[in-house]
Amino acid sequence: MDRNLLMYLLSLKGINPMDLEDIIGWSPGTRLSRITHGRGWRVDELRTLTRLGFTKDEIWQIFFGKEDQR
Repeated sequence: MDRNLLMYLLSLKGINPMDLEDIIGWSPGTRLSRITHGRGWRVDELRTLTRLGFTKDEIWQIFFGKEDQR
């Protein structure tokens, strides 16, 4: 997962990680796992991103493109 791209696109769309936590209904620990560590994303969560304005290409680039380089 490309965490930097996710964070960049969230900011372009005016969404911060805490907002995403509330929208999807995550606990703080789940938010940490999904966003910080890029683990455990479910299909319904990706569909929520599309409802928030993410394109299919953006989702593909985030989750199936290059690995995040740390």
